[in-house]
Amino acid sequence: MRAAKSKTKLVSFDKIACDPDIGTMLIRLMMVMNDCAIAEESATMWRARSDERTRIKQQEAFKFFVELQIGHLHEGLALIREIAKKPKFRALVDQCAQVTQEQFDHLRKYEPDIALGEVMRNIRNKLAFHYDPAMIRDELLAHVRERPRTAALISIGTTSTDVMFEPGAVINERVATHKVFPIAAGADIDTESNKLMVELEKIMEDFMNFGGSFVWKHTSN
Repeated sequence: MRAAKSKTKLVSFDKIACDPDIGTMLIRLMMVMNDCAIAEESATMWRARSDERTRIKQQEAFKFFVELQIGHLHEGLALIREIAKKPKFRALVDQCAQVTQEQFDHLRKYEPDIALGEVMRNIRNKLAFHYDPAMIRDELLAHVRERPRTAALISIGTTSTDVMFEPGAVINERVATHKVFPIAAGADIDTESNKLMVELEKIMEDFMNFGGSFVWKHTSN
């Protein structure tokens, strides 16, 4: 996720709380970055699994954690916009290194109603945290029209590893590629989806690099 070299330090809660407004903003940013990092790590772990028992769930689990990561990124970008609007917060950005300021300015472009900002909002609202009934109905009926008399597996059991509902995974994939991602009719879905994921990965990298540098500077003693 990040290219920066690893480093560690102890941080004083007293220092973080000395200005409650700034301290609260810093903690919120840390919380988003924690969630993004855990989701990314979980996606990587699922992608690396090779045991036969979980093979059928591997792709679905990987997609879930990627969607979760993007959903948290959507929330993080809302915090970026909040920082930009408050002079006291924006002044803290101006105290950072030039590359950190450039990352911040780049992140500000992703408003929720334009370009990839809208894609991230839809992933957050339609895939990662909610299940839009209209989209699901449309894609269920479309799947039946396009592939009549097909079937998929469901599995239940006493552990989470045993649980898998493949029809839900199939329709979730259709909602993502037909309703959420801006893929033109007739385009190759895999190719266009991969392009989109590369763009989103770059935004995530900028967010994590900005957040890490910003928090590190403003929690220094």
